[in-house]
Formats: sequence, C-alpha cells, structure tokens
Amino acid sequence: MKAVVKRILGSRHIREAKKLQPLVDEINEWFEEYQSLSEEQLKGKTAEFRAHIAEATAEIKDEIEELREEKRR
Repeated sequence: MKAVVKRILGSRHIREAKKLQPLVDEINEWFEEYQSLSEEQLKGKTAEFRAHIAEATAEIKDEIEELREEKRR
C-alpha cells in the first residue's frame, strides 16, 4: 500500500524539493545577476540592501523604542 501511495504522490523528500524549487530558481537568478557585477557595483548593492533593511524595519524599531520608554516610566 505504501508503495502505491509513494508512486502516486512521490516521496516526502521529492514533494519538499518541488515546493522549494521556485525559491532555488529565484536564488540562482540572483546569483547569475550578481556574479556579473564588479566589486564597486557589489559595494553599491550592499548600501542598497542596508537602506532597504533599515526602511523595512523602521516601524518595528519605533515600536521597540516606544515599549522601552513605557517600561522606563
């Protein structure tokens, strides 16, 4: 019975690999794009990433600071 189910649905590892394949493909695309960049361009990307992370986490950092202020009172 297990063999029949395995043939129809595939093994757990194969199903997990299929779920992860789109992410792997996206990472490989980024790798190809960044591989062609010069050292200076990569340094510029680092600054872009830091700015993006700072922007994305600004709201959370503000909330943390507000909680700290409330705790101090």
